[in-house]
Amino acid sequence: MAVYKTGSVTRAAEVLHASQPTVSEHLQNLEYSLGCRLFDRLGRGIQPTAAANLLYPRALAILEDIDRLHEELAATRRQVSGELLIGASTVAGEYFLPGIAAAFKNEHPDVTFEIRIADSATIVRAIAAGELLVGVAGARFPIRGLTWEFFCQDDWRSSPDRRRICPRP
Repeated sequence: MAVYKTGSVTRAAEVLHASQPTVSEHLQNLEYSLGCRLFDRLGRGIQPTAAANLLYPRALAILEDIDRLHEELAATRRQVSGELLIGASTVAGEYFLPGIAAAFKNEHPDVTFEIRIADSATIVRAIAAGELLVGVAGARFPIRGLTWEFFCQDDWRSSPDRRRICPRP
């Protein structure tokens, strides 16, 4: 393709950061495998044959397809799917998590959510028992083996309309 584009084996070698003999050898191997000449050698120059004119746009399309395939495969690796069961205390389950879950679902439509709402102690016990993998509780309980991470601050007393608010982390 570089030889076709530049009109020269030497310039193609420069573009490809390869030696001119290497490019010439690859070109000869391609012509041999296709069973046709791709370029007429005219002294120091070359001229594409009808076969090269036929091959070049198809080779471009193949490379574009390969690029798209790489992008699509990368997207599937980034795709998040499955069911997510979250335990939540009453305030978190009713006020904070539904909006966060909806925003997440917009970004990852293949994820389904279930938010199991109960008091903090029940949620923490369910996590400790292995019934839930993750939960949001309004209070910490000293249970060995659980990892606690700060999620957000319930600032409802400072809210002008006395609604519970929680900025997204």
